[in-house]
Amino acid sequence: MPAVMIYVQHLLGIGHLMRARQIAQALANVGFEVHLVSGGMPIGGRLPRGVQTVQLPPIRVDDASFTPLR
Repeated sequence: MPAVMIYVQHLLGIGHLMRARQIAQALANVGFEVHLVSGGMPIGGRLPRGVQTVQLPPIRVDDASFTPLR
């Protein structure tokens, strides 16, 4: 089975993460072994079936200036 890793970093919203989850689900549906790695704040909700998720320690920002990264 082919494998793929998707990394997503979301700082101010969850749009990037939601798109990455959709891509991960589509790849899993056609037979890929998918690992989704997230570097933003964890969110609740149902994880895509067939997708392994890895939550890294999150990076955060206070506003759109993106300084400082914490």
